[in-house]
Amino acid sequence: MEKLDNLFEIYTNGYEGYIKYSNGYCKQWGTIREMGTNHEVKLLIPLKDIYYNIQATYQAGSSPTTQSIGVSISIVSKEKIIVNKSQESSKFIAWTVEGFYK
Repeated sequence: MEKLDNLFEIYTNGYEGYIKYSNGYCKQWGTIREMGTNHEVKLLIPLKDIYYNIQATYQAGSSPTTQSIGVSISIVSKEKIIVNKSQESSKFIAWTVEGFYK
């Protein structure tokens, strides 16, 4: 059983988290709940380079809506990304990042 103990590490605090694997791969996630259009997100685990996958999704909630919000994302560095909404909205954005930390 000792061989399996160090295969991965999981962290979550309810709003963000990560799964870090012993081979250097990491998946991170979180939500942006603040008003505004531009948000800087500091990654929980800095990655080894800027060649990683990022995704962001606008969460409209459970009620029907005709509101359309565009979301764009930019890689700024190994430690942070920028998430932009096309207009200010109280709805939140979920983001994920996948890449290698070592």
